[in-house]
Amino acid sequence: GAYCAFQHSLGTQRIVGGQHLLKSIISLAKLLRLKEHAGLKIGPHSVFLDLHDPRMLQIPNEVSPDYPDTSILKRFLADGDTFVDAGANHGSFSIVASKLVGTQGLVVSIEPQKRKADVIERSLAANGRCKYQVHRFACGDRTGMVEFFIPIGSSGGAGVFPEFSAV
Repeated sequence: GAYCAFQHSLGTQRIVGGQHLLKSIISLAKLLRLKEHAGLKIGPHSVFLDLHDPRMLQIPNEVSPDYPDTSILKRFLADGDTFVDAGANHGSFSIVASKLVGTQGLVVSIEPQKRKADVIERSLAANGRCKYQVHRFACGDRTGMVEFFIPIGSSGGAGVFPEFSAV
């Protein structure tokens, strides 16, 4: 986490050496028989990461106060608001929003991937300021059951179309 935050402070968009770092983390986690999730404190946020997903290296950047995609939430969310994060992935937006909506607010995270939903649940519980709900299903324009393709390499490409999901 510190390495990723350091890279972000240098203004880099990608984590230099990220692939080697990820492979080392996964190998070490397997060798030491660690759980699939790791928790860390990033500024005011407690975050749990999926150790088997390369996108986890981006989470420290995404929850930092100056990250453009999450810092915009400060302009739109206030105490008592409800925030819905559809396709929450690791829950970066949900985690940041959990601090902004306060004790009277609500964060609703929707994430169909079980491992990602589990880390969101743990992260929101650890941040402990607002009420929250984590729903383990996908959103769409119709009701029904679909096959959901989750790539081995990264969670960001999951979806219902195999030709567009990085299977």
